[in-house]
Amino acid sequence: MAISLTDPLRLRCGVELPNRVLMAPMTTLNAGHDGICSDELPRYYGMRAGGPGAVIVECAHVDPLGKVFPGGIGLDDDAQVPALARVAQAIREKGSLAILQIFHGGRMCSPGQLNGRQPVGPSAVAAPRPEAVVPRELCASEINEIIAAFAATAARAVAAGFDGVEIHGANTYLVQQFFSPHSNRREDEWGGDRAARARFPLAVLRAVKAAVPAEGFVVGYRFSPEEIEVPGIRFDDTVFLLEQLAAEGLDYLHFSTKRLMQTSIVDTSDPQTLLEKLAAVRSETLAAVPLIGVGGVMERTQVEQGLAAGFAGVAVGRELIVEPNWMQKVTAGEPIATFIRREDCTQLAVPESLWNFVEADMAAEERRVNSARAASRVYVPNVYLESFDDLHGVITVKVTVNVDGIEDIAIIGATAAEEQFSEEDVWQVLPERMIALNSTAVDIITGATMSSKRLIAAVDRALAKASGEADPMIVSEHPEEVTPPPWLGAEPAVADDQIETVIQADVIVVGAGVAGVTATRSAAEEGAKVVVFEKASEPQCRSGEYAVINGTLQEAWGRATMDPDEITDRLMKECSYRIKRPIISRWAHHCSEVFDWYIAAKPDLYIAEKNRADIPDENAGSFLVPLYHPLPPHYDYRTEIFPTYPTSVEFLPSQAPVFRANMDKAVAEGEVTAFYGHFVVKLIKDGSRVVGVIARDARTGRHVKALASKGVILATGDYGSNTEMVRYYCPEILENGLPAVWLNRDVEGKPTNTGDGLKLGAWAGARIQQNHAPMVHHMGGTSGTGGVMGNTPWLFLNARGERFMNESVPGQQLENQIELQPSRLAFQLWDDSWPEQVEYMPASHGTVCYYSEEKPKNNDWDRSYRSRADLAKAVETHQVQQADTLEELYEKLGLPAETAAASVARYNELARSGHDDDFGKPAKRLFPLEQGPFYGVRMGVTGMLVCAGGLESDEEARTFDNERNVIPGLYVAGNIQGNRYAVEYPICLKGLSHSLCMFYGYVAGKNCVNGV
Repeated sequence: MAISLTDPLRLRCGVELPNRVLMAPMTTLNAGHDGICSDELPRYYGMRAGGPGAVIVECAHVDPLGKVFPGGIGLDDDAQVPALARVAQAIREKGSLAILQIFHGGRMCSPGQLNGRQPVGPSAVAAPRPEAVVPRELCASEINEIIAAFAATAARAVAAGFDGVEIHGANTYLVQQFFSPHSNRREDEWGGDRAARARFPLAVLRAVKAAVPAEGFVVGYRFSPEEIEVPGIRFDDTVFLLEQLAAEGLDYLHFSTKRLMQTSIVDTSDPQTLLEKLAAVRSETLAAVPLIGVGGVMERTQVEQGLAAGFAGVAVGRELIVEPNWMQKVTAGEPIATFIRREDCTQLAVPESLWNFVEADMAAEERRVNSARAASRVYVPNVYLESFDDLHGVITVKVTVNVDGIEDIAIIGATAAEEQFSEEDVWQVLPERMIALNSTAVDIITGATMSSKRLIAAVDRALAKASGEADPMIVSEHPEEVTPPPWLGAEPAVADDQIETVIQADVIVVGAGVAGVTATRSAAEEGAKVVVFEKASEPQCRSGEYAVINGTLQEAWGRATMDPDEITDRLMKECSYRIKRPIISRWAHHCSEVFDWYIAAKPDLYIAEKNRADIPDENAGSFLVPLYHPLPPHYDYRTEIFPTYPTSVEFLPSQAPVFRANMDKAVAEGEVTAFYGHFVVKLIKDGSRVVGVIARDARTGRHVKALASKGVILATGDYGSNTEMVRYYCPEILENGLPAVWLNRDVEGKPTNTGDGLKLGAWAGARIQQNHAPMVHHMGGTSGTGGVMGNTPWLFLNARGERFMNESVPGQQLENQIELQPSRLAFQLWDDSWPEQVEYMPASHGTVCYYSEEKPKNNDWDRSYRSRADLAKAVETHQVQQADTLEELYEKLGLPAETAAASVARYNELARSGHDDDFGKPAKRLFPLEQGPFYGVRMGVTGMLVCAGGLESDEEARTFDNERNVIPGLYVAGNIQGNRYAVEYPICLKGLSHSLCMFYGYVAGKNCVNGV
C-alpha cells in the first residue's frame, strides 16, 4: 500500500509523528556569543510548526570547542537551557515534535569562533579547503570527555522539553571525522580500520541513549553517505556504519544529501540512487529503522516520490523558510511561493541573520521563476558568448541557441581542478541539465555554489540577448551604485512606562571592545563610577597586533629609534591629508606609555626576545612578540617607497587574555558596573550637553535609563556590517563585491559593527567626518585574507595573462589594482627558488619575508615565515597550483597560455637586466621564473575588515556639532572616532588600528572624568 505524506509514522521509542514530513535543521546564526539563542527563534520555529510532524532544530554544539558558526546555538551549559526551552515549547504548542540536532564541529571550526584557540580533531589533518587550520589531535581522555559532552547535552535537551535529539554525524563534522579515513589517521583504539573508526559514533550513540528516557524520547542520527576525499568514506563504509548503528537501536536515520534522490558523488556515472543501493544490501535490522530523505524538496510531488522510493519520511528545508504553512498549503492544493524578499522577513519571522545567509539563494530562485515565465520567448538562432571570473580565471560560456532555446553550452577556460570540493563536475553537469531541460531552472552543485550561480547567470544573459529582451532579473555579482537610501531614520521614542530602571553614574561607556575597555579602566582609575553597556554577552576583541613607537619595550629590543613626527607625516600622506595631524601626533609621541599601562594589567604576560623565540609551556597561553625582529637582512624601511615601520608587536595566540585582564582590573579595583546584552538606543541631552543614555535589555525588552554626571564615551566600533551605511559612504565596496568580514556577534546573533555610534551621534547633532576609509588590505590567497605565500610580490598577471603593476606595494594598494583588472582577478606566480628570494621581500603586512624549516616551541604563528612543508601542504589542499612546467601551470590556473608565456618571458628579461622598464619594481625583487616546479595562486578581491569613518573628533577625543562646536559630555574612542583615517586605511604600521583604539580609549576616559 502506498504511503501518503499525511500518514502517521511510529518510531521505536513509542513516539508517533502525525505525518511523514519533517522540518530539516537549518542554521539561523541567531545566538549570542555565549550560544544562547535569541528571542527571535521561538517565533521563527513556532510559526513553522504545526504542519510538519517534527521540527528538527538547528545544530547545537555540545562543547565550546565545537562551535562552527558565528551566532551558532549551544547546549553545552545549563545557562542555555531556558532559551531553548522556549523554542521547544513554541514547537510543541503547535502539535509538532521538537527534535534538537546536536554536534561538535571538530576540525571544521576556526580559531575565530574559538577565541583564538586551535580546533581539535581525530588527527592533525586539515580539512581540504582553503584557509583550513590544522587541528590539534585529541588525546584519549579528551575523546571520552566529548562523548560525555554529547550525553550531557542530550540530558539538557530533555530538561528543555525537547521530544528528541538528532546526532549530527554528517557534513564533515567531528562524528563523521572519526569515521573518515581522511580525517582519522589514529593508530590507537579510536582509529585504524572502519570497525575501529566506527567506535566513536557508536560510543556517542550509546552515551546519548543512556542519558535520555528509553521510552517516549526520539534518538536519530544524520549521516553523509559518501566523501569525495581520498581516502574518504565510500558507500560500503556507510552501509557498515549504519548496520552497527541499527544494531544499537535508534529511531531513525537521516540522509544528508543535496538532492532527495541522490546518486553517487564518487562514481558519477552510476545512475542508481543511494537509497536503491542501500535497499539492495541492508539487513532486516537496518531495514526496520526509518530512513529520512532530504535535499531540494519544494513540491508535494517530490515528497510523494521519496516516500514511494522507500523513505519513511522526507525533510523539507528552505521551502519552510519561504512558506511556514507549506504542509497545510500543499495538502489543501493551494499554490506555494518559492522565494521571498527582504521585506517579507518581518512578517514571516525570518531573523536577519538567517536572511543574510539565504539571500543569494532567494535571489537565484526569483531569477529561476522569472526565467521560467520567459519560456514563451522567440529566440534568434546564433552563438552567444558570456564570461565571468571564477576560482582560477575567466570562464567563457559559449551558448548555441536555436528557435526553441538552448541547443548547446560549451565551457572555455575551466579546469578539472577548479572545483575539487564539489560533489559533481559543475562544468559538465550544469550544462547537461540546462540543455536537457532547455532551461536555467536547475539546482546548483554542492561545493561549487558560486561557480554554479555564475554559470547559470551567464546562460541567462545569453538567452536574454537571443530573445532581444533585457536580462531576466539577474542579480549582479557587482551591482551598480544606486541612490543611497537614508540610513539614519527617526530617533526612537522611549516612553516613561518602558523604563524599568534608572541608574546614576559619573561616566557611561557604550561598547566594550578595546577602546571601551581601556576607557572603562582609565575612567575608573580616575575615581569615577563607570557604567558600561555592551550589546554582546561579554567584552569582545579579535587578533592581537599593536603598533608601539619607541618606549621601554622597544628599547629592550633595540628598536626605540623611530621618529614619531616622520611616522605622523607618513600617515598624513597615506590619508591624503584628510585627517587631523594632532590626533596622530599625540598618539605617535605617547602610545608606548599607554601600551605599558595596558599590559601592566597582566603581570604574568611573557615578553619574547624576538618574534620566533621559543615560548615556555607555562606561558604558551599568553605572550607578546616583536614582529619582524630581527628584520630580514635585505630590508631597510628607510629606502622603501611604501615603508613598513618596524614598530609592531603581537599578542599570541590572541590578545584576549590581556584584553580581559584590563576589564577584570577595572571591575576589581574600580566602581564599574557592566550591562551586557544591552543595546543603547539613544543619547539623553540637557540643552547641548549629553547627560546619559537609554538602553534596551535584550532579555526583557525593557529599558534602562542611565544618567552620567561627567559624560558619555561612545566606543561602538565601525559600521562594516551595515549595508546601507557602506553604500552611502563607500559604494565602491559593494560595487566591487567585497564582503564584510566580521565574526563578533551580539546577544541577538547579529554582527556588532552596525554603525550604532553614528546613529546615536547624528541624532544628538554630532558631525560625521567625510572621506571614510575602508580597511581592505589584500593579504594574498584566493579570498584575499591570506594564503600560504600571502601577498609576496612575485610576478602578478591578470586574467588575460598580462602583467599589470609594480608588485612591490602593500596589500591596500594591491587590492586597489586588482579591482581595476578584468573580472577583478590576479594570479601570483613564482618558482622553486623562493626560499632564497623571500629574504629580499618587504617586511610588510601579509608578505612572506623569512624562510625556515624550524618551528619554535609554542610559537609557530608568524605568517611572515614559511617552510617547504607549509607550501607542500598548500599544494596538497589545492590552495596552490604546482606544475613541472610553466605551460602546465598556465593550464591549471586557466590563464591564456600564449599571452601568459609572453608576459613571463618579458618579466624574465627585465629580471635578468636588473631594471623594470615597464612598472618600476625594485631590482632586488625581480626574480625570473626559471627553476621548476612552478607555483601559482588565483587571487580575487579581499574582504573588508572595517569601514572606518566616525564622528568628527580631535586629540582630546571630543566630538563636534555641525558648526564644529564641541559637544559637551560626548567623547569617542575606537572606530567611532573620526579624523584618524581617510580615503583608505594606511598600511605602514601593522596594528595601527588596535593601538589607536587603546590610546584614545585611555584619553577619553581621563578627559571625560576631568571635563577636558
